[in-house]
Amino acid sequence: MKPITYVAAVLVAVCVSVSAQATPIIGSPTGLSSPQSVITFDELGNLQNQVITNQFSAYGATFQGFGWDNATNGQSGSTGFAGGDLVSGLPGFPNGPMVINFNQPVSAAAFAIVDQGANYTISAFLGNTLVESFGLNVGFNPGAGFVGFENITFDSIQISNNQGSGTTIDTLQFNSAVPEPATMAVFGMMAVGALTVRRRNKATV
Repeated sequence: MKPITYVAAVLVAVCVSVSAQATPIIGSPTGLSSPQSVITFDELGNLQNQVITNQFSAYGATFQGFGWDNATNGQSGSTGFAGGDLVSGLPGFPNGPMVINFNQPVSAAAFAIVDQGANYTISAFLGNTLVESFGLNVGFNPGAGFVGFENITFDSIQISNNQGSGTTIDTLQFNSAVPEPATMAVFGMMAVGALTVRRRNKATV
């Protein structure tokens, strides 16, 4: 093995060892501790009964399978809910695959969710690849709190239930996918190490 290849291999192994482990968020009362971005679904005023697709794109995400509602279905006062929210599967609202698509990959995301006792699967994808998923039961007021994922890289969340009941979400929080400081330090070491080996090789030619 060439010296430069050996250095790179060792440093990559170190990088893998310091990477964080995927963490699901299930039933949190507050969601992410310090979210970089938050969509409350009140940013654009009253969008009652509008199908929501790219209206909130400027805030970092687009949506599939939801309509906008101003808490007319009893979700007001649930954990993480205030003002406008997104609804699926109730009369007058979309009823289909529920997807949150982020404009750019994220490293963490959470949202508040309410239903009437349905069983859900929450799945994180990067492109078409499933990264992480978990199941939970989502009850009515005060709901299931915040659900989502931390310490993985993904660009969409799919929300599905097996009962076709009404789903309501609010207060979407997320963080952009940027390398952790420890990972950045390792990559810095890799660059310095590779440059040092190259200089030594040149010096011996």
